Amino acid sequence: MMKRAKIIAREYSNYLVNCLSTKKTIELDLIEEYVYRGESRFRFKVRGTNLIVNVRAGDVNEAIEKAIEVLKRVGYISS
Repeated sequence: MMKRAKIIAREYSNYLVNCLSTKKTIELDLIEEYVYRGESRFRFKVRGTNLIVNVRAGDVNEAIEKAIEVLKRVGYISS
């Protein structure tokens, strides 16, 4: 049985990420911040795409860094 996540804050914040290697600016929209099984999780949408990145982090700055790493791993951002 899957437990529902408890949403602690719903934010629609925008973060600009400059990727120096590709000279590309990526906009990440924080669409949700919630706690699941005692861990803080953040859900970002890459503006202009249908990409959603969901990461576990202690705060929003760490979440942005992890979201960038995920985007690099899937090849959206070249490293």
